[in-house]
Amino acid sequence: MGQSFDSHNFKIEPLSNYFLSSKEDKTCLDPNPNDMISNPHSNSYLDLNGDCIPDIFLTKVALDKENKKFYYGEIYLQKMVGGKNKYCLSQTKINFINGVNSLISFDDMDRDSMPDMHFYHEEKIYIFLNQHKSKIIETGVFKGNENLCLSPKNVTSGDIFTNMGKGNESII
Repeated sequence: MGQSFDSHNFKIEPLSNYFLSSKEDKTCLDPNPNDMISNPHSNSYLDLNGDCIPDIFLTKVALDKENKKFYYGEIYLQKMVGGKNKYCLSQTKINFINGVNSLISFDDMDRDSMPDMHFYHEEKIYIFLNQHKSKIIETGVFKGNENLCLSPKNVTSGDIFTNMGKGNESII
């Protein structure tokens, strides 16, 4: 049988306990403390880099030089540090078409086993393909108990979604 659960006994911890700063890991970026989660906003908890560990995608808002709202996305990749899972801001200021503040979704649009980003804006659907390659597509199908997750040393570095709004998107 399951354990009894008392909903009044939660341990509250600072969110910062779960995120890495650039001081702790030189490959991590530091989020801008002045920027906020956009409203409405999108977030996803999914594997973006092929290591079979869920990462975080968030939409945020900032003010540009003319005090106009600027919407963008951030990607936090999960890493194991000292036996604990922590999140590293790996890509920020992912610009959307014309500063769109739309709900962002992820699906495998090109059948390569990696989640691709898509959103609807001005009667068009924009699709941005994930730049990382999955070991699953290289091996074809699952084979027995073989681990098809990429080990941390084999995960490619660099931006996951690049040149957004520069003409590389698929528009339906």
